[in-house]
Amino acid sequence: MTHTITLIADHLGFTGPRVMGHEYVVDVCVDSTNLPSGGVVVTAAECGLSTVSCVVVTGAENPNHYVIQPVIVAETGAYESASSFKLHYADDLGSASTTSDTNVGSVRVRVWGKL
Repeated sequence: MTHTITLIADHLGFTGPRVMGHEYVVDVCVDSTNLPSGGVVVTAAECGLSTVSCVVVTGAENPNHYVIQPVIVAETGAYESASSFKLHYADDLGSASTTSDTNVGSVRVRVWGKL
C-alpha cells in the first residue's frame, strides 16, 4: 500500500489542525496508489492529530469511478480505531477495490480529533 498525505492550507495559509468547538479539524488530501482490498489506513498522526473522532470526504479527483467510505464498526457506529481511519475504495458498480488497481487519484477529507 502506498499513500501520501498532504495537509491542505486554509484561507490564511495555515496547514495545521485548528480548533473548532472542543476539537480540532484539519483538511487533508490522501493520494493513494497500489490499493489493498482492505482499504487505506490513515493515522491520526499523519493528520497532525492524536485521535480521530469524525471523518468526512469532501472531494475526490475521480468521483465518477470510485466511492470512498470511511469504515465503521457496525455494532457501535464508531470508527474501527480512535487513532486512525480507513478509506475503502469501490468502483461505481459496488465491487471492492483490488490490488490490481494502480492509482485512484486524490481524495480530500476533513478530519476532527484531538491534538
